[in-house]
Amino acid sequence: MDTGEVLVRELVDRFGPLRPIHAEHLAENGGAVLPHVLFWDLTQAVVDAFLRPEAPLDWRTFLDVLDRAYDGGDAYLRGIVEVSFLENLPFPAEPGHGIVDSLPPGLRTIFDRVRPAG
Repeated sequence: MDTGEVLVRELVDRFGPLRPIHAEHLAENGGAVLPHVLFWDLTQAVVDAFLRPEAPLDWRTFLDVLDRAYDGGDAYLRGIVEVSFLENLPFPAEPGHGIVDSLPPGLRTIFDRVRPAG
């Protein structure tokens, strides 16, 4: 299991609302975990939870877990976070862009590097 799959497993185990997304992903991909592909859906779920306070996903804790994983991760895992999470966050004119202001300091620094225009 590569580091991307380990991260996905940690997130799915910790955040129950992500389990159906993970299950659908597995069904669509012959049982394989494709972290870069799956993170599109995970990012959408996190932004949705940010926009809807009643959503069952604890998006703040998700961001904290991602921040810690990034700090201890290898280049592949960091690439997943940078390319498939941070770069897929809403742009300034889109609903949910405010989540950028809630990124932990480490992720915010990386976000500002990979998306300098916001």
